[in-house]
Amino acid sequence: MELNAPLLSDDSNHGTLTYDCGQTYVGTVKDSFPHGFGTMRWPNGDVWEGGFKEGVISGQGEFRDGTNNSVFWGEIRNGAYEGQGKCRWANGDEFRGGFARGLFEGFGTYTWASEGEDGLQAREYAGEWHAGLRHGAGEYKWPNGWTYKGGF
Repeated sequence: MELNAPLLSDDSNHGTLTYDCGQTYVGTVKDSFPHGFGTMRWPNGDVWEGGFKEGVISGQGEFRDGTNNSVFWGEIRNGAYEGQGKCRWANGDEFRGGFARGLFEGFGTYTWASEGEDGLQAREYAGEWHAGLRHGAGEYKWPNGWTYKGGF
């Protein structure tokens, strides 16, 4: 890594960092590491705009995945989605709710953007999640008005 631009002034802690692998960072810097708020861009098109702590993504922000065009709004801790957040995929599907270690956790709502080929695919599930799977009480709602409430 090299510090591509000098700190803007003696009183400023903003700068630009350029990494050998092609990543760039623009934002607040502490001891030549991203720290505070900034924007990190990767060569594959990924972008994180949000919090950093001593060079590590940490805190609230927005992550845009350049590979699958998904967007996450919420908190990242230890490299994973944590707490309350929202994720939207390129096909329009969306999840709003809890995350732990990067997986759906606690209460959340998953909304499918379109029906399945059978015409019966659930358009929405609202309920409990554990380790990324529906788990516990929840409710499915289908486009034709059918609903199912119960355990999963």
